[in-house]
Parts: sequence; structure tokens; C-alpha cells
Amino acid sequence: RPMAEVVQEAASEFVDVWIARVLLAAALALLLGIGIRHAVQQPVYGPIDETYHTGYVQKVAETGFPPMLGRDWIIIGDYKLSAQGQVRLPVPQQGSAEIPIGWFHEEQQNEAIQPPLYYYALAPIAWVTHGYDKIYALRIASIVLEAIGILLKQPLDGTELCLTHVALMNAYVARGDRAAAAEQAKWLADHRGRAYTEYNADWIARPFNVAQSDLALLQQAELALGLGDKDQARRSLKAFLQAWPGANGLAFVAPRLASLRARL
Repeated sequence: RPMAEVVQEAASEFVDVWIARVLLAAALALLLGIGIRHAVQQPVYGPIDETYHTGYVQKVAETGFPPMLGRDWIIIGDYKLSAQGQVRLPVPQQGSAEIPIGWFHEEQQNEAIQPPLYYYALAPIAWVTHGYDKIYALRIASIVLEAIGILLKQPLDGTELCLTHVALMNAYVARGDRAAAAEQAKWLADHRGRAYTEYNADWIARPFNVAQSDLALLQQAELALGLGDKDQARRSLKAFLQAWPGANGLAFVAPRLASLRARL
């Protein structure tokens, strides 16, 4: 390869890396800024299950052990702790979400099913803070932990969200790297079952994931054609039409299908 081409490619990759770093820094700054602002503006127990999670952390802070489902309770306010496994939290603020406080200002600990690592990480904060400040401090600490988790995220290992591969595929297409984009399209097409079963926020992303696993086949056909592999393009196009019957009638798909068929 000509030296000028090698230098140009290296320079392009260097710029891409720095752009990625700047975007990551901006995203983290946005996460911390908006997250902390939201954390201190929401009333205590604004999220309806905040009492359970706060009580879980408090239990770990006080005893060193996680709560037990069916045994542990949370007492809201200055009422006597009359049974094993109880912890006390401040009363709700005005504007808080309605919570199912019982006759004796108690709530059963319903989040005891959660794995304890996160709560152990926050336990020192629950130990040294009091009253409403405890809830605000735990919220901010959770945001910081999320930012740290982003920084510590390992390279792709198969546990990442389907959306990650959609973003990578689109980024490679925009960059003109058909081969790399084709790899991501293949991953999405090969993990169609994952698109149906991936859990995130009560499966809110499932329709998007399923649609993208289908559209990845169409993208695969377009990329294969761009790489000169008409046989693969035909196979991928056939697979797409089988996976998404009636795709011809979709306004955002029909022009792509017509273009592919004209070139095949």
C-alpha cells in the first residue's frame, strides 16, 4: 500500500479515537449534571419504590446483612421498631408519590429479592447520613456509580444490549466501512431470539430490537452488494422478506427494496 494511504488511514483513526473520547466525556458530564439536578429536585420517595431500595441499603448499613423477603419491614417515621428485621426511614415529603403505608406506618420489604452488591456499595453513605439528606446522598451516589460503570465497561463480550450493535452498524455504514458494518448486521440477524428476550425496563425496547434484527438482514444485503457479493445479497434479501412479510408496503423500506432488486 502507498505510504500516503497508510498515513491518511492512521490519522483518520487517531481523529476518530479523540472524537469518541470527547463524546464520552460530554456524555458523562451530561449524565452527572442532569442526574444530580434531578436527584435533588425530586421529592423524597418520588419514585414509588424508593422506600424499598433505601430500606434495603439501611438494613445492610445497620446489620451488615441484606433483608429477608417475607420477614423484614420498613417503618416510616418515628415509630417503635417492634420486630426483627425492621429499619426506620423518614416520613414522605409533600409531593412524594403515594406509598402503601400500613396502619402502623410500616411497609413490607418487597425488594429483598435484589442482588446485594449495589446496596453494599452504598451502605457506607447510608451509615453516615441521616434524614432526607440520606435519600439525596444515595441518589447522587447511584449516579456516580453509573458513571463509573460506563468508564469500566469492558469491550464487547456478548452481554451488551442489541442497541449497541445497531449503533455500531450505523456508525460503520456512515464511515463507509462496509465490512465492519456487515459484521454488526450479521450479529443482529444471528441473535434474533435475543431481540425478543432481552430484558430492559420491562421489555420497552423489544419492538425496536425485533425490527432492527429484521432490518439488519436488509442492511446485510445492501452491504454485501456494495462489497460485490451478489449471492450473499440475494440470500440476505430473501431472509429479510421471509422475516418481515409485507415489508414492501412500508414507506421507509420500499425504496431500499426497489434499489436492491434493480441492482441484483
